[in-house]
Amino acid sequence: MKYMGSKARFAKDLLPIILKDRKSNQVYLEPFAGGMNMTDKVDGIRIANDQHEELMAMWQALIYDGWDPPQSISEEEYRYIKYNQE
Repeated sequence: MKYMGSKARFAKDLLPIILKDRKSNQVYLEPFAGGMNMTDKVDGIRIANDQHEELMAMWQALIYDGWDPPQSISEEEYRYIKYNQE
């Protein structure tokens, strides 16, 4: 997922530094999950978190609830969702 703040461009360089002292079966904790550009490249037990509640709800729905998101939405639908977040 591309967005401002994404770690996708430098995940391959950053992960070796972060994981260099990781022990076998040690949990990987990602406090800034965002687009999961780091988490998806780590093996084993992973825990992802992010301050953006709606983003984490989306990942929860995708990964655990089987949500199949629409392939596209109209500008009208986008604006409705943006201004009616309940």
